Amino acid sequence: AFPASFIVKLDNPEQHKGFDAAIVGQPGVLNVLNQKDLIDRLFAVLDGLSNAAFAVALVQAIGAVLLIANMVQVAAYTRRTEIGIMRLVGASRWYTQLPFLVEAMLAAFIGVVISIVGLILVRALFLENALNQFYQANLIARIDYADILYIAPILLFVGVAMAGVTGYVTLRLYVRR
Repeated sequence: AFPASFIVKLDNPEQHKGFDAAIVGQPGVLNVLNQKDLIDRLFAVLDGLSNAAFAVALVQAIGAVLLIANMVQVAAYTRRTEIGIMRLVGASRWYTQLPFLVEAMLAAFIGVVISIVGLILVRALFLENALNQFYQANLIARIDYADILYIAPILLFVGVAMAGVTGYVTLRLYVRR
């Protein structure tokens, strides 16, 4: 005896319409349930979440640039007397501004290291359990420690470079002497 229903996986899912039409007319077939619409809606939701996450990341990047610029300005303002004296005795512009650039880049480096440790902790404590059903259904790719370690140098480079460029531009605009 045949079971009450069959689960069919097609080699080429793009040909599902022809398969559905051929099966619907067969004797003993009550209906054909195609879950393509459900999967399409699920992927539309995942795409929307991905776009929202990108928008949040963009806003946070803008906020980080503004925070770095503010930090450099405050540091330069608090040391304005020392900078003025150094300039009067002949110190070059780079000699007076380099400590602020190093400070901004060091702060960014420490921040990126903290974020990488945070990613590892979130993956270990939360992500595996939260996304286990999606992993088993092969809806999304598994996030492994190798993925975090792969992206870590990129994060370090982008974070430190962004801090350096922001600090340089801020100092050029703020300290015009």
